[in-house]
Amino acid sequence: MIGMLKEQEAGAKTADVCRTHGIRDECLNETLFSSLGQARATIASWKEDYKLNRPHSALGNRSPAQFAATIPLETQAA
Repeated sequence: MIGMLKEQEAGAKTADVCRTHGIRDECLNETLFSSLGQARATIASWKEDYKLNRPHSALGNRSPAQFAATIPLETQAA
């Protein structure tokens, strides 16, 4: 019983993260996975694209790479 509750809590936390980052709408709802390995690879690719290439409003609608290029080297090293 305790193991089931922990799994449910972990599932709820995962669902919250997916909802916050849009992975459910943009990746999970659009893809039928034939294996766990395929799911992991697809999700890893989506996360990499989301974190590195997509524009973020908090960064002035620039990708993290574009934003990092505008920061002076002295600031990055600190």
